Amino acid sequence: MSIRVWLADDHAVVRQALRMLLDAEPDITVIGETGDGISTLEQVKKEKPDVAVVDIVMPNYNGIEITRELAASVPEVAVVILSMYKEDRYVLPALRAGAIGYVSKQSANTELLMAIRAAKLGESFLSPSVASTVIAEYIQSEKLSLPSGYAQLTRREQQVFQLIGEGKSSQEIARALDIRTATVGTHKGNLMSKLDIHTTAGLVRYALRHNLVSLDDE
Repeated sequence: MSIRVWLADDHAVVRQALRMLLDAEPDITVIGETGDGISTLEQVKKEKPDVAVVDIVMPNYNGIEITRELAASVPEVAVVILSMYKEDRYVLPALRAGAIGYVSKQSANTELLMAIRAAKLGESFLSPSVASTVIAEYIQSEKLSLPSGYAQLTRREQQVFQLIGEGKSSQEIARALDIRTATVGTHKGNLMSKLDIHTTAGLVRYALRHNLVSLDDE
């Protein structure tokens, strides 16, 4: 059974090019196309394609608003955003609205087909250039989620703290990091001062409370 696709882009020339690309594939059928937000919502809700390929910039309703409405009203329709914009202010809101894929128009000829097939299977697909934006945002959010005191530690202090949290002795930490035991003591004193925690047991409790280490199941 072929994948039923709806095309939504406000440029007729773009829709024509996309239709030619998709119609050449034996497992994909374009069942319709629209050039504005209102008609896109009406027709996609009515026809319920497997995948809706939606431009992010559309008159009346933009692609993010379209995606949000479709996700709420016809969640069985997978939305793949096709856009020339790769900045996080476009990518992240589209994904939060419910898009399962985001493809750059610059690489549509090679990546749109993969995105449509992935969407049919319920799998996400991001253009590599878009994925880097998402990864960068994730890394930044992880940094912001760290306890403020922990974020002030140097990389070496974090390593020492990690091993303390795992129950390692100063000698074991020194061997693991290939440093002197006295140096371990210096790092431990510094991180205790920064965290305002003055016992090893307190450090372990802090690490567990903030999910910086986990208890060994063994």
